[in-house]
Amino acid sequence: MAAKVSQLINGGIRYGKDIKTSASGIEPGLLVQLDSSGSTVSASGSSAALKPFGIAYGGRYKPYRPTTRVFDSGEPLTVIWGTGMMLLSADFFAGGTLPAAQTKLYGGNAGLWTTSVWANQVGDAIGTRTRIESVGGVGSSQNLAVVRFNIQP
Repeated sequence: MAAKVSQLINGGIRYGKDIKTSASGIEPGLLVQLDSSGSTVSASGSSAALKPFGIAYGGRYKPYRPTTRVFDSGEPLTVIWGTGMMLLSADFFAGGTLPAAQTKLYGGNAGLWTTSVWANQVGDAIGTRTRIESVGGVGSSQNLAVVRFNIQP
């Protein structure tokens, strides 16, 4: 099985001042929304009308070495918003398939990106890139979507 990949290529504004997760299950690459408290985020998409605040990014510091990409409930994290580009594996898209090039992207359920038209567009699919993942010493190719995001909270 190929690895989940969410890699920021360029751009985006990193914001992590007093932001924590309100639930477990959030990992880098998922879209998040700011909860009513203004200091916690959850996976976006509980309603098509709610605008994503940004993309879960990271923020774990060196002495703390978790064994999973998933943030615990109440764990601090950094959110990316603004304009930039990312590489995302199919795991981050509704339906588990990469979008076609020149497709508009929206925030879907459970923080996933979707091509289904929702209220708030969050970016565009530019195309795909292939990476080689080390598997059994030989390598296995994995396609990734090149996404241009534009999230303005």
